Amino acid sequence: MRSPTPKQIQRKDWRDDAACLDHPPELWFATRTNGHRDYAWAVRICRHCPVRQPCLEDALRLEASASRNNRFGTRGALSGGARWVLYDAARRASLDIAA
Repeated sequence: MRSPTPKQIQRKDWRDDAACLDHPPELWFATRTNGHRDYAWAVRICRHCPVRQPCLEDALRLEASASRNNRFGTRGALSGGARWVLYDAARRASLDIAA
């Protein structure tokens, strides 16, 4: 039996299992023209995605210093605005605990 190659040993990235890989990227960035319909489809796909949680955690980590208006796209089945609310609630809770 052969030893695994370094590439085989590398940890698989969670993004490799994302349900969104088989869909056009525009679906996750709804605009005023295609807005509600595309957002609804994106959320439906995300809700059944096997890597929804790591995707959401990644978005929250990447957007930690972003303002409410600088959060784009649907990630982890949440819009940028919904992620802001989640992030802000967690931030406020940590401030309440620290006080």
